[in-house]
Amino acid sequence: MPNILRGLPHDIVPNFLPDVSLDSRHMRVLTRNFEVFANVANKQCHITKWLAGLPKHSLQLLEPSSTPAYHTSLYQDWFFWSATRGRLLLHKLDKYETQHRGIGLKYHMLPYNLRHAKTHNDGVRMSQQAMARLAGVYETNTPYNIQLLYQDWIGVVNAVIMAAEEVQRVKRNTNTQVLGETHEHVISLLDSVEKNAQRIVTSLHGMEQLVETLCSSRAAAPGKSNDEAINRLKNENTNEGRSIRRWVWTWPEVQANVGSGTLAHVEELLSKLLVGEAEMCTFWRNSVP
Repeated sequence: MPNILRGLPHDIVPNFLPDVSLDSRHMRVLTRNFEVFANVANKQCHITKWLAGLPKHSLQLLEPSSTPAYHTSLYQDWFFWSATRGRLLLHKLDKYETQHRGIGLKYHMLPYNLRHAKTHNDGVRMSQQAMARLAGVYETNTPYNIQLLYQDWIGVVNAVIMAAEEVQRVKRNTNTQVLGETHEHVISLLDSVEKNAQRIVTSLHGMEQLVETLCSSRAAAPGKSNDEAINRLKNENTNEGRSIRRWVWTWPEVQANVGSGTLAHVEELLSKLLVGEAEMCTFWRNSVP
């Protein structure tokens, strides 16, 4: 068994799990091209041309304090690649969401009593705070936009939206100073959320470890086959069935269209999830126009 659950004092919790006891006041809603040369001779030709274009005399060289002159077209190219970078970040969020749902399905496949057990099948006491926080992630009915878990997802989306708005604002601007300042701001925005993405990876990895540890104790519950687990999840009158429906209700695409058809939407997504068709998320990549 991983050390993650062995011998942990009650007041020590893995730091990758969000503290769901925090209320909403503490939650924030928020290329380079490489030229390939076919052979050495071709490469030598390009080098020769490059050398021929260099200044012939030292007086022709720019002063050390001189800054290069960037043209409007170059800034527009940079903005294009920044937009591409932002889109790639959103695709990453969809990948993380897909992983999150896969972990959640494994969690809900476990018997409800096992998920809330105080000891493992070998009698090792488990960190109740860690288990409570894991339940707070996968047994919650809190909308995603005020969940502590999703603050990094939303932080990335907000940065991409701001970057896209900045680029759109200077789309027809020819003032190189304004373009330069905007470019620096856009790059700063996108750089700032790289840490968000890394925190998401760390958090998901930690939760996956905890769920796998719980799965290893499933042998202590005889008769709980995968088929039986699926049937219990399909039945909305079981603890497992009610719990997974509350979780699916918090999914971003459900919360984005809350209304009279919400319950049917939840049932549709749950049905697909149970046959492996609803894990692939495309919500985040479509969240920015």
